[in-house]
Amino acid sequence: MKKLLIGLTVALFLSVFLSGCNNNSIEEEPYNMEMIIPLDKMFYASRMNFVTRMISMGEEWIGRIRSDFLMPTSIHFDPSLTELVFVHSEAEAVGFPDNVIVAWPRIVGWPGMEDFNHSQQIVDAIHFVLDPVNERHIDIRDGRPRREVFTLEDFGLSYPLTVADLVDNWEKVNELMHALTSGERSFVGF
Repeated sequence: MKKLLIGLTVALFLSVFLSGCNNNSIEEEPYNMEMIIPLDKMFYASRMNFVTRMISMGEEWIGRIRSDFLMPTSIHFDPSLTELVFVHSEAEAVGFPDNVIVAWPRIVGWPGMEDFNHSQQIVDAIHFVLDPVNERHIDIRDGRPRREVFTLEDFGLSYPLTVADLVDNWEKVNELMHALTSGERSFVGF
């Protein structure tokens, strides 16, 4: 009798499980959805600490990028946000449609640090780590290079790098940042 109950339970479980697996009418789970905004662009805006303006569910958000609105696995995911655009200033961010996230360099620092120009500090730090005189790319333990020596020009950029380059040439700057060592990226604040 026990074997019969166990056999029926297993058979019932398998029939329910298999019928659920073959049901093509079940919608795909949200975690199977693809990103609408490219990850590299979203991460760049975040790592550069750009200020963003986005409209989600009728509410305006200004501040750091809200990646939870852009990740399909998030309960806050907003599929109406379909584009991320970089501009030079808050004034240029006006007039974009609600589906567009607009991001610009952080010029003013945080409360108590109003004179701190965050984006200019990033540019200055990039110049510093690329300067061959300071040799940050050399391992002090054995004198060997941590990475190959390169210049802004190797990435299609020109000296001096500017805050405008962080916007206009973001893909080239992003490529440059990923060529740095993790310690250099940390120094730059990326």
